[in-house]
Amino acid sequence: MKIPTKPTGKRLTTNEQKLYQNIIEYFDETPRNEWNKEDFSSYAFNITNRFSRSHLESFYEFYTSENSKGKNKMGSSNFDTDDNVCSDDNNDHDYYPNNDDFSDNDTIDPSDLETEILSYASPTSCDPHEINYEDIRNKIDDYRKNILKKKRLYDPLWYYIIDHSGQHVPTKNLLGELREIIPKDISFEVQETPEKLSELFDKLETNSNLNSVIIDNEEENDIRDLWRNIRKHLSKPKHRLSEASHMYKNVLPHFENIFNDDNWQLDCGDTSLLSSSERRNLGRDPQTRAKIGQKCDMILFSNRLGWLPELLIGEVSGSILPQCSSCKSWQDKIKLIIGLRDVLVRLENELPGMDQTVYGVQVVGYKLKIYAMVSHGGLFHLMLLYECYLPASLDEMCNIEHVWNVLKTLYIKVKVLEVNLLTLNQKKQKNHRKRNLASITNSITGNTKNHPSTRTQPLVINTPINKR
Repeated sequence: MKIPTKPTGKRLTTNEQKLYQNIIEYFDETPRNEWNKEDFSSYAFNITNRFSRSHLESFYEFYTSENSKGKNKMGSSNFDTDDNVCSDDNNDHDYYPNNDDFSDNDTIDPSDLETEILSYASPTSCDPHEINYEDIRNKIDDYRKNILKKKRLYDPLWYYIIDHSGQHVPTKNLLGELREIIPKDISFEVQETPEKLSELFDKLETNSNLNSVIIDNEEENDIRDLWRNIRKHLSKPKHRLSEASHMYKNVLPHFENIFNDDNWQLDCGDTSLLSSSERRNLGRDPQTRAKIGQKCDMILFSNRLGWLPELLIGEVSGSILPQCSSCKSWQDKIKLIIGLRDVLVRLENELPGMDQTVYGVQVVGYKLKIYAMVSHGGLFHLMLLYECYLPASLDEMCNIEHVWNVLKTLYIKVKVLEVNLLTLNQKKQKNHRKRNLASITNSITGNTKNHPSTRTQPLVINTPINKR
């Protein structure tokens, strides 16, 4: 929650925040422009004697003034809103703690969504670098002009992002010919379980006493610990499970087991994305309060570079009960792809000329989805690489082996990305030294040369404010 300030500029205590939040929620059913100043201050004065009427009236004036235009509830106040840019400090999107209460479903048309299809590079696939994207860009520009204002927030084409999974029907109808135009090196072939580890998985599945299973190395010990943790949580199935509990009990153990590199840091639970923070603060007055980045459920950082590049991000959509609706799942997917776009743009800004792929994951219920994003032709391209199911009961403990192979394959992809970033960073520093030496030489000889131009980046569109 963003901590509000009194009209005097002083920060509120925790109790004051709760009080003011109760006041706002009490009057939230009534449109703000119909609030009555006397009723507001009288109610507030009746539930507490800690504040004077004048103080509460000034609080009312502060939150109903023209300066508060564009605010929703306390905690998501925008002190410098823009009609075209969402400047919310907590998230680019509204957050609904109850998965069944999707209050913003009027901005998402379920008929625009279909079942996703895996993306893969076939032998007949075209090289994305050989495609003329001018006509494609013109089609998208024409389509963007006709997008209803209330639907822009959750339309990937508004951000010049092409969803190759086929889930977004308008994208599928408009750009169906791009279905197989994806890079050939994007292919996601899940590795097979090594013979020794396959025997270990068989023993873990058949033995009730896991301590009796003999292990030979640290990797096998990690697999046994993973099996123990998952079995412990599934041995007591819950009829209702919150999204946070589902993430920490059923999802996170798989990632902590695989992505345990000493040079990596896996943050979980509404962690701010550095890439989107840089985007939000771009061009802002440095003397004003900085905006935090979009929050993700999982972010994997690399500690081998000082600017902490994000290698992998993830979203957990809903829990078991209440189940996640298709609209909520799409909303989280949009959050994920905007986050991937920001990560990709930040990498390209730090390492000009970079032509890499970034990865993200989304968990909907027990289904794990692996996504990849690249930029070609001034557009962003999102691909669904793989789908699999996490174990949902003790009868599905055998799924752990397949999930382990899937995440191990993703681990290799992310590791390659990190190695490429380190290599590009070294080349960048070497080129920087050469340019400095060349500039000194040119200043002496009077010779001037233009530096080679870098690849043009796609246009980055901020999320629009979704006014209610």
